[in-house]
Amino acid sequence: MKNTGIIIKYQEADYIAGTLPYEDLCDNWTLYLPTEERQHSVYFDTMACVTFSALNIIETQLNFLLATNKIPEIAIKELTELGYIINNKFEFSDRFTAKMSGTTRKGNYLQKVWDSIKHGGLLPESDWAYPRDQRTPIFDWDDYYQEIPQELKDKAKKILDYFDFAYEWEYQNKLTSYKEDEIENIKRQLRQAPLQIASPTCNWKSDVVEPCGKTTASHATMIYQIDNYIYDYDSYEKYIKKLSLNYIIPWI
Repeated sequence: MKNTGIIIKYQEADYIAGTLPYEDLCDNWTLYLPTEERQHSVYFDTMACVTFSALNIIETQLNFLLATNKIPEIAIKELTELGYIINNKFEFSDRFTAKMSGTTRKGNYLQKVWDSIKHGGLLPESDWAYPRDQRTPIFDWDDYYQEIPQELKDKAKKILDYFDFAYEWEYQNKLTSYKEDEIENIKRQLRQAPLQIASPTCNWKSDVVEPCGKTTASHATMIYQIDNYIYDYDSYEKYIKKLSLNYIIPWI
Protein backbone atom coordinates (compact mmCIF):
# COMPACT_ATOMS: atom_id res chain seq x y z
CA MET A 1 0.00 0.00 0.00
CA LYS A 2 1.29 3.47 -0.89
CA ASN A 3 1.52 6.24 1.67
CA THR A 4 -2.05 7.04 2.71
CA GLY A 5 -1.46 10.34 4.45
CA ILE A 6 1.15 10.09 7.21
CA ILE A 7 3.97 12.62 7.47
CA ILE A 8 6.44 12.06 10.30
CA LYS A 9 7.92 14.95 12.24
CA TYR A 10 9.95 14.88 15.45
CA GLN A 11 9.74 17.95 17.65
CA GLU A 12 11.36 18.61 21.00
CA ALA A 13 8.16 19.96 22.57
CA ASP A 14 6.28 16.64 22.22
CA TYR A 15 5.31 14.89 25.44
CA ILE A 16 6.85 11.48 26.14
CA ALA A 17 4.83 8.70 27.81
CA GLY A 18 4.61 9.25 31.54
CA THR A 19 4.02 12.99 31.27
CA LEU A 20 0.24 12.63 31.49
CA PRO A 21 -1.28 10.98 34.60
CA TYR A 22 -1.76 7.24 34.02
CA GLU A 23 -5.24 5.73 34.41
CA ASP A 24 -6.00 2.01 34.25
CA LEU A 25 -9.40 2.10 32.57
CA CYS A 26 -10.17 -0.78 30.23
CA ASP A 27 -8.64 -4.19 29.49
CA ASN A 28 -10.36 -4.62 26.11
CA TRP A 29 -11.68 -1.82 23.90
CA THR A 30 -13.39 -4.15 21.41
CA LEU A 31 -16.91 -3.50 22.72
CA TYR A 32 -16.51 0.23 22.22
CA LEU A 33 -15.17 0.44 18.67
CA PRO A 34 -16.67 3.23 16.55
CA THR A 35 -18.74 3.03 13.39
CA GLU A 36 -16.65 1.73 10.47
CA GLU A 37 -15.67 4.55 8.11
CA ARG A 38 -13.36 4.37 5.12
CA GLN A 39 -11.15 7.29 4.22
CA HIS A 40 -11.70 7.07 0.46
CA SER A 41 -14.68 7.51 -1.84
CA VAL A 42 -15.54 6.21 -5.30
CA TYR A 43 -13.46 9.06 -6.75
CA PHE A 44 -10.57 9.96 -4.43
CA ASP A 45 -8.65 9.27 -1.24
CA THR A 46 -8.75 11.96 1.45
CA MET A 47 -5.13 11.22 2.52
CA ALA A 48 -6.47 11.72 6.05
CA CYS A 49 -5.45 8.50 7.80
CA VAL A 50 -4.03 10.53 10.69
CA THR A 51 -7.39 12.18 11.27
CA PHE A 52 -9.41 8.97 10.85
CA SER A 53 -7.24 7.04 13.30
CA ALA A 54 -7.20 9.89 15.84
CA LEU A 55 -10.97 10.22 15.78
CA ASN A 56 -11.40 6.44 15.99
CA ILE A 57 -9.38 6.57 19.21
CA ILE A 58 -11.43 9.40 20.70
CA GLU A 59 -14.74 7.81 19.68
CA THR A 60 -13.68 4.50 21.23
CA GLN A 61 -12.67 6.15 24.50
CA LEU A 62 -15.86 8.19 24.73
CA ASN A 63 -18.01 5.17 23.79
CA PHE A 64 -16.41 3.41 26.76
CA LEU A 65 -17.15 6.32 29.09
CA LEU A 66 -20.72 6.46 27.80
CA ALA A 67 -21.34 2.71 28.16
CA THR A 68 -19.88 2.57 31.67
CA ASN A 69 -21.86 5.54 32.99
CA LYS A 70 -18.82 7.77 33.44
CA ILE A 71 -20.40 10.77 31.70
CA PRO A 72 -22.98 12.77 33.69
CA GLU A 73 -26.56 12.40 32.47
CA ILE A 74 -26.92 16.13 31.84
CA ALA A 75 -23.82 16.07 29.62
CA ILE A 76 -25.16 13.06 27.68
CA LYS A 77 -28.42 14.92 27.09
CA GLU A 78 -26.64 18.05 25.89
CA LEU A 79 -24.15 16.15 23.70
CA THR A 80 -27.02 14.20 22.13
CA GLU A 81 -28.94 17.39 21.39
CA LEU A 82 -25.81 18.83 19.75
CA GLY A 83 -25.57 15.75 17.51
CA TYR A 84 -22.41 14.19 18.93
CA ILE A 85 -24.10 10.97 20.06
CA ILE A 86 -26.03 8.84 17.55
CA ASN A 87 -27.49 5.46 18.56
CA ASN A 88 -25.44 5.42 21.76
CA LYS A 89 -22.16 6.08 19.95
CA PHE A 90 -20.07 9.19 19.49
CA GLU A 91 -19.63 10.19 15.84
CA PHE A 92 -17.29 13.02 14.87
CA SER A 93 -16.67 14.50 11.45
CA ASP A 94 -13.35 13.32 10.02
CA ARG A 95 -13.87 15.73 7.15
CA PHE A 96 -13.97 18.67 9.57
CA THR A 97 -10.77 17.73 11.42
CA ALA A 98 -8.92 16.80 8.22
CA LYS A 99 -9.55 20.32 6.91
CA MET A 100 -8.99 22.15 10.19
CA SER A 101 -5.67 20.41 10.79
CA GLY A 102 -4.33 21.31 7.34
CA THR A 103 -4.27 17.94 5.58
CA THR A 104 -2.68 18.11 2.13
CA ARG A 105 -2.40 15.78 -0.84
CA LYS A 106 0.70 14.39 0.89
CA GLY A 107 -1.16 13.84 4.16
CA ASN A 108 -0.56 15.32 7.60
CA TYR A 109 1.54 15.22 10.75
CA LEU A 110 0.29 13.36 13.81
CA GLN A 111 0.90 16.41 15.99
CA LYS A 112 -1.04 18.81 13.75
CA VAL A 113 -4.17 16.66 13.94
CA TRP A 114 -4.04 16.32 17.72
CA ASP A 115 -3.30 20.01 18.19
CA SER A 116 -6.27 20.86 15.96
CA ILE A 117 -8.52 18.66 18.09
CA LYS A 118 -7.13 20.07 21.32
CA HIS A 119 -7.68 23.70 20.35
CA GLY A 120 -10.37 23.65 17.64
CA GLY A 121 -12.59 20.89 18.97
CA LEU A 122 -14.62 18.33 17.07
CA LEU A 123 -17.78 18.57 15.00
CA PRO A 124 -20.62 16.01 14.85
CA GLU A 125 -20.46 13.80 11.75
CA SER A 126 -23.96 14.86 10.72
CA ASP A 127 -22.91 18.53 10.48
CA TRP A 128 -20.06 18.00 7.96
CA ALA A 129 -20.47 14.55 6.44
CA TYR A 130 -18.53 12.70 3.74
CA PRO A 131 -20.72 11.31 0.90
CA ARG A 132 -18.30 8.54 -0.07
CA ASP A 133 -20.63 6.76 -2.47
CA GLN A 134 -22.08 9.82 -4.17
CA ARG A 135 -21.52 9.69 -7.93
CA THR A 136 -23.82 12.49 -9.14
CA PRO A 137 -22.92 15.23 -8.74
CA ILE A 138 -19.27 14.29 -8.36
CA PHE A 139 -17.98 14.98 -4.86
CA ASP A 140 -14.21 15.39 -5.19
CA TRP A 141 -11.12 16.55 -3.30
CA ASP A 142 -12.00 20.25 -3.54
CA ASP A 143 -15.50 19.57 -2.22
CA TYR A 144 -14.17 17.57 0.71
CA TYR A 145 -11.64 20.25 1.65
CA GLN A 146 -13.79 23.29 0.96
CA GLU A 147 -13.81 26.11 3.50
CA ILE A 148 -15.89 25.37 6.60
CA PRO A 149 -18.55 27.89 7.68
CA GLN A 150 -17.61 29.87 10.79
CA GLU A 151 -20.71 28.78 12.67
CA LEU A 152 -19.57 25.15 12.41
CA LYS A 153 -16.07 26.06 13.60
CA ASP A 154 -17.69 27.76 16.58
CA LYS A 155 -19.93 24.77 17.29
CA ALA A 156 -16.97 22.36 17.21
CA LYS A 157 -15.44 24.11 20.21
CA LYS A 158 -18.46 23.20 22.35
CA ILE A 159 -17.01 19.70 22.84
CA LEU A 160 -14.16 21.36 24.75
CA ASP A 161 -16.68 22.31 27.46
CA TYR A 162 -16.96 18.59 28.24
CA PHE A 163 -13.60 16.99 27.43
CA ASP A 164 -9.90 17.82 27.32
CA PHE A 165 -7.70 16.22 24.65
CA ALA A 166 -3.99 15.46 24.96
CA TYR A 167 -1.39 13.11 23.45
CA GLU A 168 2.07 11.76 24.22
CA TRP A 169 4.60 9.49 22.49
CA GLU A 170 5.21 5.92 23.60
CA TYR A 171 7.79 4.95 20.94
CA GLN A 172 9.47 7.06 18.28
CA ASN A 173 11.26 5.71 15.20
CA LYS A 174 11.69 2.18 16.55
CA LEU A 175 12.86 0.15 13.56
CA THR A 176 12.99 -3.32 15.14
CA SER A 177 10.41 -5.70 16.55
CA TYR A 178 9.26 -5.16 20.12
CA LYS A 179 10.75 -7.32 22.84
CA GLU A 180 8.53 -9.15 25.31
CA ASP A 181 8.88 -6.50 28.01
CA GLU A 182 8.10 -3.78 25.46
CA ILE A 183 4.96 -5.62 24.38
CA GLU A 184 3.93 -5.76 28.05
CA ASN A 185 4.50 -2.02 28.30
CA ILE A 186 2.32 -1.41 25.24
CA LYS A 187 -0.39 -3.57 26.82
CA ARG A 188 -0.18 -1.42 29.93
CA GLN A 189 -0.58 1.76 27.88
CA LEU A 190 -3.55 0.17 26.10
CA ARG A 191 -5.36 -0.05 29.42
CA GLN A 192 -5.41 3.73 29.47
CA ALA A 193 -6.40 4.35 25.85
CA PRO A 194 -6.32 2.84 22.37
CA LEU A 195 -3.04 3.71 20.66
CA GLN A 196 -2.43 5.53 17.40
CA ILE A 197 0.34 3.93 15.37
CA ALA A 198 2.22 4.93 12.24
CA SER A 199 3.57 1.87 10.46
CA PRO A 200 4.49 0.35 7.12
CA THR A 201 1.76 -1.65 5.39
CA CYS A 202 3.17 -5.09 4.62
CA ASN A 203 0.84 -7.82 3.32
CA TRP A 204 -1.95 -5.66 4.72
CA LYS A 205 -4.77 -7.93 3.50
CA SER A 206 -3.41 -11.15 5.00
CA ASP A 207 -5.30 -12.97 7.74
CA VAL A 208 -2.30 -12.29 9.99
CA VAL A 209 -0.13 -9.39 8.88
CA GLU A 210 3.56 -10.25 9.11
CA PRO A 211 6.56 -7.91 8.73
CA CYS A 212 8.13 -7.72 5.27
CA GLY A 213 11.30 -5.79 6.00
CA LYS A 214 9.83 -2.31 5.50
CA THR A 215 10.38 0.17 8.32
CA THR A 216 9.10 3.43 6.83
CA ALA A 217 5.67 4.44 8.16
CA SER A 218 3.09 4.89 5.40
CA HIS A 219 -0.23 4.65 7.26
CA ALA A 220 -1.78 5.66 10.59
CA THR A 221 -4.26 3.38 12.36
CA MET A 222 -5.46 2.44 15.87
CA ILE A 223 -4.53 -0.60 17.96
CA TYR A 224 -7.12 -1.53 20.55
CA GLN A 225 -6.17 -4.96 21.89
CA ILE A 226 -3.15 -7.24 22.23
CA ASP A 227 -3.10 -10.94 23.11
CA ASN A 228 -1.37 -13.37 20.77
CA TYR A 229 -1.78 -10.70 18.09
CA ILE A 230 -1.95 -6.94 17.80
CA TYR A 231 -5.49 -5.96 16.82
CA ASP A 232 -5.59 -2.99 14.49
CA TYR A 233 -8.60 -0.86 13.49
CA ASP A 234 -8.21 0.64 10.04
CA SER A 235 -9.86 3.19 7.75
CA TYR A 236 -9.71 0.76 4.80
CA GLU A 237 -11.59 -2.49 4.38
CA LYS A 238 -11.16 -4.90 6.04
CA TYR A 239 -11.37 -2.65 9.03
CA ILE A 240 -10.14 -5.06 11.68
CA LYS A 241 -6.69 -6.53 11.11
CA LYS A 242 -4.49 -8.87 13.12
CA LEU A 243 -0.81 -7.99 13.19
CA SER A 244 1.95 -10.35 14.27
CA LEU A 245 3.53 -9.48 17.61
CA ASN A 246 6.84 -8.95 15.79
CA TYR A 247 5.35 -6.48 13.31
CA ILE A 248 7.45 -3.34 12.82
CA ILE A 249 5.63 -0.32 14.31
CA PRO A 250 8.04 2.62 14.35
CA TRP A 251 5.72 5.20 15.93
CA ILE A 252 3.15 4.85 18.76
